Amino acid sequence: MMINSKTELFKSIYEGRIPERVPISAKLPFEACIDYAGLSTVKAQWTFEGAEDAYDILCRKIHTDAMPVGGEEKNPAVFKILDSQGYQVTSSGSIQHSDCVTLFSEEYDRFIENPMDFFMEKVLPRMFKGLDCDAAQRSFILAKASTAFNERAVQVGQLTQKLGKKYGFFTPPAGSSAVVRAPFDLLGDFLRGFKGISSDLRRIPEKIGMACDALLPFQIFRGLPQNVSVLGSTFIPLHFAGYIRPKDFENIYWPSLKKFIEYLYCHGQVCQLFCENDWMRYLDYLYELPPGTRFIFEYGDAQKIKDTLGKKHIISGLYPLTYLKTATKQKCIDKAKEYIDILAPGGNYIFSFDKNPLSLNSINLENYIAVIDYVAENTWYTNAGELAIDRKRYGTVACPEIPELKTKYLENDFSERDTTDIDEVMSRQLRKYDTVLMNMLLRSL
Repeated sequence: MMINSKTELFKSIYEGRIPERVPISAKLPFEACIDYAGLSTVKAQWTFEGAEDAYDILCRKIHTDAMPVGGEEKNPAVFKILDSQGYQVTSSGSIQHSDCVTLFSEEYDRFIENPMDFFMEKVLPRMFKGLDCDAAQRSFILAKASTAFNERAVQVGQLTQKLGKKYGFFTPPAGSSAVVRAPFDLLGDFLRGFKGISSDLRRIPEKIGMACDALLPFQIFRGLPQNVSVLGSTFIPLHFAGYIRPKDFENIYWPSLKKFIEYLYCHGQVCQLFCENDWMRYLDYLYELPPGTRFIFEYGDAQKIKDTLGKKHIISGLYPLTYLKTATKQKCIDKAKEYIDILAPGGNYIFSFDKNPLSLNSINLENYIAVIDYVAENTWYTNAGELAIDRKRYGTVACPEIPELKTKYLENDFSERDTTDIDEVMSRQLRKYDTVLMNMLLRSL
């Protein structure tokens, strides 16, 4: 059978209809692609040389519906120029996250008062030692880092468009996607560190809750893209939920995250959540999120996830990537059948693995391709086009009241004073440059 287009598969499922067959979304990261092509990881990380050939070879071999290669191509030049304390570039070319404290426990009140200003004045110089210098040198370093960031962004964007068009892969419209963390995870991963946030949960939990709420305007600035589209999404990797007590999840972690997701939904933006670790005890919380929210599960009971979420939300993940390394090809295919039989009926299912591989060595590529080919050839629906998510059934989502972002570091908003058309044009354009700079700094955290 033939499909109209790979984009149509995702358009159908995102609009709440049953697609012609189960869409497939799986990615080999930059490092795995470079390794497959036999190139130097260090050289490719720094220059991007060879990336197009490596990506092209794998795009021909891997028959997914979304782009099967790349993703978050981290740029070591930006980390080196800024002297990042949060990411370390190893001699082998890999980039590792380091636990780093950029907010001290006695500073919560100041942070809560204005998180954005605190980020600019305290967090960034502590995270990026290259910015902890005089104004002239700081300007020069920022200019270099911005040049490196934008150069790589252009390279990745052009290559993605070229390969997407060549092979017909689904790619979200430009400017329709964003990547942010849950407020609690931003605090734990990049401000307080794992030890710090764990200690704060015992000593000053109320400060964490206040800080999470205070972060919402800042996170909305980052997470609500300019070109909102049903084909785009805001991706939120959820980290700490699986490592904290249920009462801390309920009282501190969840409230700000739920408000954030609901606010974006009310402004046309759907969220895609990567539920790291085991979320089985929190399925009822996830159910309460707006209809059509997209979940990628790492671990869990597929049948219970389907029964709880399958009529209201979109499910993916769960297939254990490690299985591809240890099992025979037929057993890998049989495992895919198990998940498909549970998760595909009724639609609202995108096939993917529980995570993307860290390296080519973590999978058997032949098994990886065999599983994807099986799904592409054997998951056709006989009732394509039927309603899969009845949004009317779930009613409207009340939009949370969240204060506007107030900071002296972003372009002034002209909306509350008399303006001319040119003022509004200027404001929008200058805001775009604000966003570009903040993306460079905050995506480098």
